[in-house]
Amino acid sequence: GARTVRRQPPASLTRSGLLLLAFAAGPHSAATQPASPRRCPLESGLSSSPTGDEGLVEFSSFIKTPFDLFWVDPSGNERPIGSVEPGGRRSFNSFAGHVWRARANGRLLVEAVVADREQEFRVEECQDMSEEDLAAEQAAREESERWLKAHGDRNGEDLQGCPLAALLSEEPMIGLHVACVVGSERPERLCIFRDGFQHPACTHSVPLSGEEAVEEVTRAVGKVLRLGQPQPRAPRPALFTASGRRLPPELRLADAGVPAYRRAVVMVEGGVWHWPPVRVGFLRPLHGFVRSGLGGIALRTLSLRPRILEVRSFIEDSECRRVLEVAGPRVQKSSVALKDVDRGKDAEDWRTSSNYFLPSDGDERLLALDERVQNLTRIPIVNSEYAQVLRYDYWGRYTAHHDFFDAKAYSKDARTLDLIGNGAFNRLLTVFMYMSDVEEGGETVFPKHGGAQTPRDFGDCSKGYKVRPERQKVIIFYNLHPNGDMDENSLHGGCRVIKGTKWSANFWVWNVPRDFKRGTEYGRMVRQLNAWDPASDRREEDVVTELAAAQEGARGSSPEL
Repeated sequence: GARTVRRQPPASLTRSGLLLLAFAAGPHSAATQPASPRRCPLESGLSSSPTGDEGLVEFSSFIKTPFDLFWVDPSGNERPIGSVEPGGRRSFNSFAGHVWRARANGRLLVEAVVADREQEFRVEECQDMSEEDLAAEQAAREESERWLKAHGDRNGEDLQGCPLAALLSEEPMIGLHVACVVGSERPERLCIFRDGFQHPACTHSVPLSGEEAVEEVTRAVGKVLRLGQPQPRAPRPALFTASGRRLPPELRLADAGVPAYRRAVVMVEGGVWHWPPVRVGFLRPLHGFVRSGLGGIALRTLSLRPRILEVRSFIEDSECRRVLEVAGPRVQKSSVALKDVDRGKDAEDWRTSSNYFLPSDGDERLLALDERVQNLTRIPIVNSEYAQVLRYDYWGRYTAHHDFFDAKAYSKDARTLDLIGNGAFNRLLTVFMYMSDVEEGGETVFPKHGGAQTPRDFGDCSKGYKVRPERQKVIIFYNLHPNGDMDENSLHGGCRVIKGTKWSANFWVWNVPRDFKRGTEYGRMVRQLNAWDPASDRREEDVVTELAAAQEGARGSSPEL
């Protein structure tokens, strides 16, 4: 759409001042409304408190009437910015920590707190509360605020034993909420850290008795966080253990070890587990649930934006040899899924490699690798595609691209739109496997590392975060935020191979099951991942508790941590 200047503010108005530029856009394709409108949010006293970098925030209309947008300044005053027509969308410069409100005829539809460099908010219909419900919710909120002031301090006595050092990150994880169980003999409340961020104190709380089923708790957390309805067909929010095991919806909290040994649960809006990166260099032992012939396996954080994690010596030598033995003779010139604007172009404009999609059915070594990937990601193996094995020869490269599919970029591609359910599901993460060392070149580059601007030259490997190929190593990077939104910072490419041959494999994992892996071997793996075994659960929880305790001990003894 056209780029227009909204107003020329004084030069002193930057991070804490009014927005500099607005971007108008045309109408988007209509989306199906939720089956039942969500409750309209209550008026709050939130104000802008910028804490991050400048970026773009977009508001999309899914209602039948125009609405007005307001930016809330640091003093709590609403500053009118503009309006959005039905089916339209508008984008504005903003900063992480800024607060926005959308109103229709004065009625509050959305209150949005910006948490990322590029973020979209859907403005949907909502239902006003009755005066009785409004009074009850207001009373519950006031009670929660009083409780949080008395008990919500992150370093306070009430949260001792909650493994926050292994769960909270230095950057917000949009849609992943960490909840500590407060109460020793019986649970009293969940103390919630919104977006898994290292807030100085809990941001919300929910009363507990311990008799609630997991599904009830999930709904209660969603209500207090004022979460909107997921898109039709998209995954629903789910509750997980601190080690990423999905809690069965019908299970009572008391039967899930609350509060006997479980002091934290994690709610993920997108319904699929995401590993909290915590901080760059954070090392997470995975010996509680990932095993191989290579001994101890640990997940190390390489980057927070985008979230990149590394496991060295993940692939066994025999598995590397088997992958190349089967796929090597079968690789052919790689293709790409073309966006609307790129139709008619040759794949070599972006990519000069050969590839082969490798089935694992019936192959013992490849199935063992599948199962290890499932246990590493904590996501059922049926959510993955066949591994794409790649060979890059001299000067081979792949220009920067995203692994997710943006429905807006494929509006003329019916096959891709059907594949992603018109945007309801997508590739959640990429497990990138290095099957060979490369003497020179061949790095994986992330040009938008740290929230950098989108590069002008998508083939430029001189900037960004680079991962060097190392045989038997894997990296995981997340293409979606935990709430299911696309993470633009996951832009990545393959740098030119200068010396040697690069063998690698993409293991794409979706946020919903796909149709690639449906055999009995895969069913067994999924059943094992989803099975609720109290003894195994206790062992996994102990790993996280010990890790958090070690981090707290290191922080207490070293001023650098």
